[in-house]
Amino acid sequence: MSIFTDILQIKKPDKDLLESLLASYESLAKAKGFEVKREDKTLFFKGERISAILRIEFGGRKDFFDTITYMNATTAEYKVLVVSSNARALSMEAAYTVLKKKLLVKERWMLIDIEGVKEPMYINWSPSPVGVAVPSAAERIPHPAPEAESRPEARPSVETQPMEKDPYLEYAESAQRRESRRGKQVKRERRKMIYGAPDERKEQD
Repeated sequence: MSIFTDILQIKKPDKDLLESLLASYESLAKAKGFEVKREDKTLFFKGERISAILRIEFGGRKDFFDTITYMNATTAEYKVLVVSSNARALSMEAAYTVLKKKLLVKERWMLIDIEGVKEPMYINWSPSPVGVAVPSAAERIPHPAPEAESRPEARPSVETQPMEKDPYLEYAESAQRRESRRGKQVKRERRKMIYGAPDERKEQD
């Protein structure tokens, strides 16, 4: 079973969400034979055959775009973004659109909703490796298995580039403006009519 399928099996912890998740992912990767490096809310996995980056983002829109920028600027074959559908940030669908349609990413991406409400989303790779079934959100287990294969899976280095100026902030701001316009439109549609004499009809907010 691949490390990415095992990552999908990890459920949301009851407390210390960020720290507990990072510890679970780190423990899993080490058990699979990867060398693991941690920086803030990011884990880098490297081994003989593959390199990967995993990052957790539960912040707002600016944090979300910073994370996408950071991960896109980091050299790794596989990129895993863990988000929460409860967070008031960019939706998984919007992140998918930015990565696939605007950035035209070439690496393999997986987007995970830790709440289990939405199924994982994939870019540039098949969701089910040959002979391995990807578990649904309801089937995920709380912790990775304590024992794992001893053979390492990876070793090319993962190079991290410095943060660039966020090129997607304008996209986020335009989305917020669209939401504001939609809110005003709904308000106008909810106006009630007050009926009196034909020449006395008027609208009231």
